[in-house]
Amino acid sequence: MLQFRGDHILFRAYGVHIIGVALVILLGFLDVNQHGFCSAQEIECDVVTTGRQLDPATLASTFDVAALGTIGVGNAPEQPMTIRRGRGDEATFVRAYVPCVLVKSHGAVESEQTRGALIFNGWKQFNAPPGFEGETVVNTDAGLCAYGIMQLIDGMNADRPWPPGGGFSPQRVAGQSSYNIAAGVKLLIHKWNNIPQVVGENDPYVVEDWYFASWAYFGLTEADNPTDPRFPPNRGDWQCAQDPTQQRINWPYQELVWGCARNPPRIGTTNTPLWTAVPLTLPDRGLFANGIPNEIPRPLPAHGSCRLDVVYLPLIRR
Repeated sequence: MLQFRGDHILFRAYGVHIIGVALVILLGFLDVNQHGFCSAQEIECDVVTTGRQLDPATLASTFDVAALGTIGVGNAPEQPMTIRRGRGDEATFVRAYVPCVLVKSHGAVESEQTRGALIFNGWKQFNAPPGFEGETVVNTDAGLCAYGIMQLIDGMNADRPWPPGGGFSPQRVAGQSSYNIAAGVKLLIHKWNNIPQVVGENDPYVVEDWYFASWAYFGLTEADNPTDPRFPPNRGDWQCAQDPTQQRINWPYQELVWGCARNPPRIGTTNTPLWTAVPLTLPDRGLFANGIPNEIPRPLPAHGSCRLDVVYLPLIRR
């Protein structure tokens, strides 16, 4: 995701950070709209469409039903029916689920509000104010097209096919907010089910156990290792773009998501949080001093979010 920070530019592509200083020179080559998103003019992003931007309150409900898998067949790509619960040979599969706060926070990181804005103006599927028509938000980092609220890359570029599973429409990712959010949920479930790294008992109903899957949203790489010296050791919480003095380059990707969960954006004249803050616990940074481990203990206290009653399905695989 291309982000502008004063006289620096951060290119974020699959967890790789490249910081450039010559903003004045680069501005001659970039066409940037008011939200800091790069337009699709530099490369060919051929599924750009137009649509009506929804308001944050409406989208908040969409995030919830997408996370819970109750969004409806007509509003989502073909979704996984199950998600792994447990570790190794003892793992079973339960009804697919992603914690609501995690999906909302990913959306707030990928389509963030204007830095320091008092009222949330992120979660942008289209370049328009709520209730108005506009073109799909597209970022063109490192020669790839990333679309909409969840900034989908996989399946939207010829050299980045969607992970196995099918049932994916690039046109609807670009042109429908609910479909875009549900595709982001599908990607998170795919990461959870397929990366070898686990937290604690690998329970999808515990938000802290999603640490590695969240890290892997664009790629589980050392570039987002929390011990990397590029990240200030006393960095504290990311305030989800509400603090104009903060620069997101000072946090690894997964800590941006954790920071938004803990510090939700605010909407309306009453300055109401867009969701109930969930004070997610980060793992001890020392666990990553020697690289990315395959397992870490669950950080405590741990938290849940919008959990349905657990629905156990017949055992599929051990």
